[in-house]
Amino acid sequence: MKKIVSLTLISSFVLAYEGCGINKKEALNALSQSIYVNVNNKFIKNEKITKGLTTFFSQEIENQSSQTSHVVLKNVKFINKHNQVCAEISKSDVENAAKQTLTYLKNFNIKQLPKDFTQKYKMANSLLSKIEFVESTLNISSKDIKILNNLQKQLNDILNKGDVVFVTNVSNPQIQISSKSNFYTSSEDILLPEGKYSYTIFADGYETQNGVFEVKKGKKIVIKKDLVSLADMNLLNDKISFFSNSSQINISYGYAYSSEDKWDKEKRIEVRYLKNLGIYKVGVGLLTGTPTKWTAADMNELELVASFRVQFPSEKLAISTLPIIPYFGFDTGGDFYDVIDNANNSKTVKLKDVSFIFRGVLGTNILFTKQFGINIQYAHDVAEKNDNVVSGGFIFGF
Repeated sequence: MKKIVSLTLISSFVLAYEGCGINKKEALNALSQSIYVNVNNKFIKNEKITKGLTTFFSQEIENQSSQTSHVVLKNVKFINKHNQVCAEISKSDVENAAKQTLTYLKNFNIKQLPKDFTQKYKMANSLLSKIEFVESTLNISSKDIKILNNLQKQLNDILNKGDVVFVTNVSNPQIQISSKSNFYTSSEDILLPEGKYSYTIFADGYETQNGVFEVKKGKKIVIKKDLVSLADMNLLNDKISFFSNSSQINISYGYAYSSEDKWDKEKRIEVRYLKNLGIYKVGVGLLTGTPTKWTAADMNELELVASFRVQFPSEKLAISTLPIIPYFGFDTGGDFYDVIDNANNSKTVKLKDVSFIFRGVLGTNILFTKQFGINIQYAHDVAEKNDNVVSGGFIFGF
């Protein structure tokens, strides 16, 4: 049903504003429109002011019972008219509210805004609508206009900014934004104009952290950073340095399966000697397999392989002080296996019982100390066996 907004005469012949709707809420919204349309015609075409006044009157009228407003529009009356609910308020009550609002704004200090950015932003918008209400309703002195203009400028400055908060595991870090002279600390609201920024986080005894972020006006972002202590970083680098130049023995337990029926699923033990040469790793391996209990027990096998790896040791890849060193590479060699003849229970080894192996490898090492860690690996053969091997085990460095 269409809302009705009007400037009318109520029973006491006092000029009043009126708005009607299907319920009290719509009536109050229509009343607020009636007020801003009639208080001063020069503001009708100003979309920003119109929106501000609508917001102000709706909030002032609807919040009067909860006492959340600094100014109360009193004597709003509800009556039934033409099957609608209509809200009415006298012009003098609106003017009195404007005078109270002006007094409040003149005494307002920008420091009174809430510390929380969301609440600060909301209140700044509300204060701007109050300023627009007062300017459109009253004849204001030049002195008061200057006070309101200064407050309006401060509020617009806040509304054109966004908020960034840094959260760290250090109690009192120093945070520098885009190399400027100001320093901030953890959990502090930092208001900045829209744009892209860089940051640096300093703390005694911790590694410096750098990064970039983007601010959008009216939005809050939280940047969480865990700083690594220099002692932990030295321990991490010591592990990586030792590992990158050490020899190691890998002992792993794995499971192999193939898409070809002639190859059984099998459990296997893998023993490798590997030499680390920085980002490279070379070595040899001995891998033995036995049939699993849920497949045909018709073979045992032994693999001899040469191994080559490319690895990525870096302090940036770590969980706390545990280096994570991913790698890829290949194993190549031969598979020697026995076929058991179930008919006469005898073993025969034939020339065809040797197959060529070339497996692509993908895995990672995790170091608990510089001489001990674990290994997780996946390998796939692209030669004769076409098998997949998943394995995990221990690393012993020396």
